Amino acid sequence: MQEVHNPYHAAIETLNLAGADYVIVGGFSLIMHGSNRFTPDINVAVSLENDNPIKFVSAIIDAGLEPPVGVNTSLYADPEIRSKWFNEKSMRFLIFTDKELPTFSIQLFNEYPQPMSFPELLADSVEIDIAGHKTKICSKQHLIAMKKIAWRNQDRDDVEVLTLIDSLGDKIFSKDEIDKLVAIEEGSFARERLLSLYDFNQMTHSEKANWLKNMLTALGGFCIL
Repeated sequence: MQEVHNPYHAAIETLNLAGADYVIVGGFSLIMHGSNRFTPDINVAVSLENDNPIKFVSAIIDAGLEPPVGVNTSLYADPEIRSKWFNEKSMRFLIFTDKELPTFSIQLFNEYPQPMSFPELLADSVEIDIAGHKTKICSKQHLIAMKKIAWRNQDRDDVEVLTLIDSLGDKIFSKDEIDKLVAIEEGSFARERLLSLYDFNQMTHSEKANWLKNMLTALGGFCIL
């Protein structure tokens, strides 16, 4: 049986081929920071200076992803068009779908996620390695700030888990420290969550991306945005 390609690995390689600055935000960055929840996409804030937007669009289409139907993606470099998409058509993202795994997509922001600017996002981003490819993910602090503005039920859950991960620091990698915390926690849910986070954070970033791929292929259309 032919192995299914890992779209998360491929997406990062594709974004790097654009040759311009970008920062991954949303669920993927949350998972790389240590939260064991699923996401079927990669949300990306890209440099919108000069012709950088078209570099990303071209790289993604050249990689074989399907552009959104009925949208002229060559206009992504035009700030007025992006603003119109965002404000008049409620298009937060320009979404490109994977042909082999259509539940997966790369999503480019039409406007930078609030409340920070792209230079702030980039300056505070964290560089990680995924299958030999360097990429930058949003910092925990910026991710929390963005989710507090969106504040859907999933965002509330994400902020709670991310705040817990941040408070644990290096303890999340130590079984002895986690066992101490589990011993004083009240309630089975809190204890199980600590143990689950410990187990998940024994993975490398590449292994987390493989976990995501396995979840994607196993769950099919299931998604948490």
